[in-house]
Amino acid sequence: MAAQDILPIRAGIGQGHHGKVFKWTAVDEADSGLRCKPVNIQGAKDITIFVEGSFGSGGTIGLNVSPMLDLSPADAVYALTNDLSGTLIAIAANGHKAVSELGAYYQPKVTAGTSVNVDIYLEARY
Repeated sequence: MAAQDILPIRAGIGQGHHGKVFKWTAVDEADSGLRCKPVNIQGAKDITIFVEGSFGSGGTIGLNVSPMLDLSPADAVYALTNDLSGTLIAIAANGHKAVSELGAYYQPKVTAGTSVNVDIYLEARY
């Protein structure tokens, strides 16, 4: 997958909830760093990452976060996120994880594996 603009695919989630869902398609092991364009969801109260597709051999997906709004997404420093139990997010099969860290920029990343080809969704509720 080449770098692409990521736009919300859905806004206004559920009754009384407002949010956005972002989607990165056909993400593979070459998609690290800024090939998966970061999204700014500053102010979100709940964030969930969903992953589906082929994880190939040992494929694992993580999610980077940065609080650095004063920098462009390309210049911000990122760190991997944890789930609500404090465990590093490392999704290795179709599924989802709630994210514990709140920040500004979020960016999915293939952290391990070969022959990975997954779609990644990021849901932000405000």
